[in-house]
Amino acid sequence: MRRRLGGAGSPDEGTILLLTIGFALIALSLVLVITDASKVFLTRRSLVSAADGAALAGVQSLDRDSFYADKGGDALPLDADAATAAVRTYVDAAGLAGQYADFAVVAVQVTGTEVTVTLRARSMLPFGTYVGHPDGVVVEATAHATAAFVD
Repeated sequence: MRRRLGGAGSPDEGTILLLTIGFALIALSLVLVITDASKVFLTRRSLVSAADGAALAGVQSLDRDSFYADKGGDALPLDADAATAAVRTYVDAAGLAGQYADFAVVAVQVTGTEVTVTLRARSMLPFGTYVGHPDGVVVEATAHATAAFVD
């Protein structure tokens, strides 16, 4: 008598089902991780754009007294207080605090002709509770802008 391979009562019975379930779990895990990583990437990219806009707003704050006293410098001097106020005004006008969870302006540094802005926010992950980050991930972005003077 011949015996059929893989027939009923075979020791391999049900292994395809187990493999399918295992691969489905691996695929689901990958989808969860990739979705959350994409959310963090997009939040950071958006925050970098916001920091860049804030730095550009701040770099437009010319220190008129220094500019007219120097006459012919190769850079536009900035008023530190006006630059900081311009950054805050930009952040408020853009409504950044409402767009991001736990949004904060970490630092605004004005050095002569350059403004550096650092922003921080929390990226809330769609599947954070499943991948170990139920409170989201803190994202930080820094942007620099220089007030160059070209003749």
